[in-house]
Amino acid sequence: MKGFRTKKSVFIMALFLPFLGVLAGLISGWRLYFNFTYSLPHTVYIGKPSGSFVGKKGDYIVFHHPAYPHKSLIKQIKGLPGDPLILQKGQLRMGQETFFLLTHNRKGEELQPLPLKSVPVGTVFVAGSHSRSFDSRYEKFGLIHQSQIRGQVWPLF
Repeated sequence: MKGFRTKKSVFIMALFLPFLGVLAGLISGWRLYFNFTYSLPHTVYIGKPSGSFVGKKGDYIVFHHPAYPHKSLIKQIKGLPGDPLILQKGQLRMGQETFFLLTHNRKGEELQPLPLKSVPVGTVFVAGSHSRSFDSRYEKFGLIHQSQIRGQVWPLF
């Protein structure tokens, strides 16, 4: 098991998170963010909110999503404006990346793939590293508009 999911990791986090929180608070504007899902391999991220962040592929970002208005979500940027999206045989391809598509989520609800041919200007394609991650592969989640991005984050552990 990875991340916070082991007893040893929970114990270590219980010891160090208060310290990290104080340290982040001392550094003006920096915050800790937590991921308690399997969509990404890390549990704790640090970042500084920025109103005008323009990311690049591979950056982890924190953003607000209309479906989850009271949560800050973390995903990795996988596609930028102009990147082509090719849907074929249960997969979504973008450059060298291939994303497998699920037909239903864990609740049994049907999932539709993103119906676009390319990433539009002003948006980014985000994804988690887990195959069951709910992310830009799916129409219901969609692409993330630049105005939704709160800033870049870096994994701590």
